[in-house]
Amino acid sequence: MSDVREKRMFGSLGFMVRDNLCVTARPERLMCRIDPALHDESLKQEGVETVVMKGRPYLGYVFVASTAVNTNAALDRWIDLCLQHNATLPAGKQKTPVARSTSKAG
Repeated sequence: MSDVREKRMFGSLGFMVRDNLCVTARPERLMCRIDPALHDESLKQEGVETVVMKGRPYLGYVFVASTAVNTNAALDRWIDLCLQHNATLPAGKQKTPVARSTSKAG
């Protein structure tokens, strides 16, 4: 897929699809961005919990423990859910890095 790029974020390796966050990965878990309508149902699965940042729960974002994606089929299922939701989002806009001045004012 040419519209996929990797980006370091949240202490993980993030995968941006169409310039929208799709999934992040680290050895102990994935963070999956899924359809918010599937959020509560997803929480019924072993090893799945709501992403909470700064005390705020994020509907449509779930942590999936590595033990819950220990087969190719399980990993594929979560990635498919992320990609299906991503396809419903408008394409994001890639942020252009801000140039930093290296000169020092004297």
